[in-house]
Amino acid sequence: MNNHRHAFLFSRMKPGVAWTALGVAVTAVLSGFSILILPSSLAPFTILVAAGAVFFAAVCFIKPSIALYTALFFSLIPAGMIQPEIYHSWLNRGLVILALAAWIFGVITHREKIRFLPTAILALVFMGWGLASLLWASTLSAGTQQLQVYIMRFAIFLLLIPNMIKTRKRLNQMMGVIALDGLALFLTSLWILVTDGYSPGARFTIFKVNENMVGVAAMITLAGVLWQAAHRRRFYRLWNILAGIYLLFAIGITALSGSRGSTISLVVILAVFLLWRSTRRWAVIALVFLLLAVLIYPAMFTTMVERFLLTQGDTLLNGREFTWQASWKVIQSSPLVGTGIGGSRFVILPYLAHIFSDPLSGAAVHNPILTLWVETGLIGLLLYLSIPGAAVGSFVLSLRTARRGNDAWLLPYFAIISSIALGYILSWYIGGGMQSDFSYYMILSFLLLPAVIQKEDPYSTYSETPTAAVIPAQG
Repeated sequence: MNNHRHAFLFSRMKPGVAWTALGVAVTAVLSGFSILILPSSLAPFTILVAAGAVFFAAVCFIKPSIALYTALFFSLIPAGMIQPEIYHSWLNRGLVILALAAWIFGVITHREKIRFLPTAILALVFMGWGLASLLWASTLSAGTQQLQVYIMRFAIFLLLIPNMIKTRKRLNQMMGVIALDGLALFLTSLWILVTDGYSPGARFTIFKVNENMVGVAAMITLAGVLWQAAHRRRFYRLWNILAGIYLLFAIGITALSGSRGSTISLVVILAVFLLWRSTRRWAVIALVFLLLAVLIYPAMFTTMVERFLLTQGDTLLNGREFTWQASWKVIQSSPLVGTGIGGSRFVILPYLAHIFSDPLSGAAVHNPILTLWVETGLIGLLLYLSIPGAAVGSFVLSLRTARRGNDAWLLPYFAIISSIALGYILSWYIGGGMQSDFSYYMILSFLLLPAVIQKEDPYSTYSETPTAAVIPAQG
């Protein structure tokens, strides 16, 4: 009788709950006998981690958006906050591959259409040219590795995000994930400041993160945080207060890092905020904060001011002028097809030998335009520049459509993203490796999303205001 009752109860359980219960039971049994499988004191922990990974992968195949959000979260965490051997060897790439596999599985099972936007097609053409450039590349291993980086960036930011973030709900979820990255950055910075303190004149850094990337990370995550305040109607004032706090944090952490590029970018962002009605209050808050900070705690800006005044012995471009000159000499020797993708940091070394007494293993060009010209020639550079050109064109057309139609809920998105994108481009232009950085491809995704969402979102025709919401009738 009891056996029949248990069988009846199991049959009434939802499939997901039943499989979860079965997985927990199997894991418990394996953990008990783990010492026989793995002769180590860490055997139970290893079994639990492996079982957790299998369970997570199964959940991702059931709901591919979870895989995408997880991959996106770890992608936007600045390299250095996680151990490099973990971050670069398997975690980041493994999550991207899992997200891609889960999405493909969902496309096949649900017979969904795959959308290739013009930006994605141009990116594929550029990668094809990069693959061809391996034929004359002097460093094949570096070229292959760089090409893998482009493929990974393409997969998550130009293929998965435009195909999966197609509704208003998904957009809000994705921006929430980016806001969580901002929370991680905020809490980590606060912990370091509390435990280690800060000395005026020193450049603030987070673990092994490059000081210049701290401000870039704050800029990118600022988009997710401000969007929470722009679209949420419940607890509206609370979200605006939290967004204001994060904006002040972004200003402060950029000043402490001493990054001149990020500082100029942030100034541009605040200036563009003034041009949009929906973001004007953020610019006013920032200006008031800057005035109070200068009066109350001017030491916050010591590092930044010293770096702009060149009192620490560096140059205005911090040595970039030498790598730019060396890059131009390489370009003159092979202007059309370049020297092969991924090899710029090596081919400029002979032109830098007279500057540095110690031999260098590599030197970043610190300019994406020159880097691509050196590696892929003028042909590759024009193909590469067509990618952001198509993304900007899509963004502008979507803005015009939103203004003519009833997509008023999306207008704050255009204000936030246009401001951050314009500011970001200044940091991008003088950054090392920024031509394939996660932040750059995230900006591309930001620019592309309005075109996808406006066409796919069934709720894009109602105005999300605190007083009224008109939902179209279903035909």
